[in-house]
Amino acid sequence: MPRSAARAALDLVGAKNVKANTSTHATVGYNRSIKETLATPPGSTVLSPECKAMNKYPESPISPTLSATRSQAATLLAVATLIVLVSGIAPLDRADWLVENVLPMALLLTLATTCRGWRFSRSAYLAIVMMLAIHELGAHFTYAKVPYDAWLQIITDHSLNNWMGWQRNQFDRLVHLSYGLLFVLPIKELLQRQTPMRAFWLAVCTISVVLATSALYELLEWIGGQYLGDDRAEAFLATQKDPWDAQKDMALALLGASFSLLVKPVIARWLAPAHR
Repeated sequence: MPRSAARAALDLVGAKNVKANTSTHATVGYNRSIKETLATPPGSTVLSPECKAMNKYPESPISPTLSATRSQAATLLAVATLIVLVSGIAPLDRADWLVENVLPMALLLTLATTCRGWRFSRSAYLAIVMMLAIHELGAHFTYAKVPYDAWLQIITDHSLNNWMGWQRNQFDRLVHLSYGLLFVLPIKELLQRQTPMRAFWLAVCTISVVLATSALYELLEWIGGQYLGDDRAEAFLATQKDPWDAQKDMALALLGASFSLLVKPVIARWLAPAHR
């Protein structure tokens, strides 16, 4: 057999082997994906490898939360950053605005830095954005001077403070309640994805973290207030001469977190049959 003909025959055999190996690998991969799909319990979520990498316990009985995509996380973080910047346009007290935004900017920087390797779900990011929007309103006007009552009087011709019998500006109470209601979502998600805790202990530890971080914030307010001077400390602390301000703020954060974790699911389950 001529050398060229022998080489052509070898090339033909090699091409057939490559095609057969490729077909075999494709079949094995297809069968593997079928087995994984069949092994997945009904009602659970099939996670991508990227999502599995962000969930330390992806095989937990509770379906792990799907992470937001990079573009979704970047968009929501950009919106949060824009809210902070807009609140800084001619604030009532520039020094108070700067102090109020130390923690929000640190949070946004941390989320942006870790966004590539670890991301929350879209709902958790949305909760963070909503919480920052409420906080930035207080940072712009200072917590004790947000004119919510004047706005309501323009819209409804009624004073909420007079109707409720309030003698102080209650916006700071709304912020602490909102912290419990909203920040409980990313905190719970972080614990659920990075620890083996589930059900009762997951709820207990989530509420404990909310209460602990709320207490930590009150301590930071106290420490910061010692070095700001009387006028700036009063604007930053926003106690409005209430000796139990810190305790009430923490209680509202605890109430908000408890409602989100315990009461809200019960109400949703009770109302579910009405929509069927």
